[in-house]
Amino acid sequence: GTVQPYLNVAKRKYRLRVYNGSNARFYRLAFSNGQSFQVIGMEGGLLSAPVTVTSLTLAPAERADIIVNFSSIAVGSNVELRNTLVGSTSSVYKIMRFNVTGTATDTSVVPSTLRTVTKFTRSQAVRTRNFTLSMSGGGMGGGMGGGGMWTINGLGFDPNRVDATPRLNDIEIWKFTNQSNMDHPMHLHDVMFQILTINGSAPPATHAGWKDTVVVPRMMGTVEIIMKFTDYTGKFPFH
Repeated sequence: GTVQPYLNVAKRKYRLRVYNGSNARFYRLAFSNGQSFQVIGMEGGLLSAPVTVTSLTLAPAERADIIVNFSSIAVGSNVELRNTLVGSTSSVYKIMRFNVTGTATDTSVVPSTLRTVTKFTRSQAVRTRNFTLSMSGGGMGGGMGGGGMWTINGLGFDPNRVDATPRLNDIEIWKFTNQSNMDHPMHLHDVMFQILTINGSAPPATHAGWKDTVVVPRMMGTVEIIMKFTDYTGKFPFH
């Protein structure tokens, strides 16, 4: 609940869990000294192996589990976690400051293998569903909070309408096509999924585990996800 907080840290590794709680803003997280960090998990838990990056973009509702090593930073110095999608004068450029205040013994090791992520294959899917995202009354324009209403297959939200009827234990592929001029995160309730493709290509390694939110690129961008419906037979939303 603190804006631009700080944390005193020692010269060692830390595990941080990051959640984008903004309703519309994307963040590209990077450290002010350019140092790398490891992504070990996202919404659905641990990845199969850690992925080393120097930045990570999170859309609204996306989460990340990361390891940051401050051992190379001198005591008395600090490093900032920044949002590099905005300019340095923006109020949301500086997210958090880490003050290195001392040394510490650190015998921790990040395992090279974190968990087994069993991949679904296209041949396992019993059907593919297609969903087109657009803005009502705005053609290709509009956006999150931009004055229009998002629609899926031309329809706005209606709690009394059912748009898909997957059967228990079925594996399905859902394909999203985004006609708007803004990247848009899609979120499914109840199930975790795996990303098959983003604009026809495999997802980056950071997004190759279990997810419940995926960004569908703008201007006719596409995403394909695959999932198994295993535990619930009632209604749940996707948006």
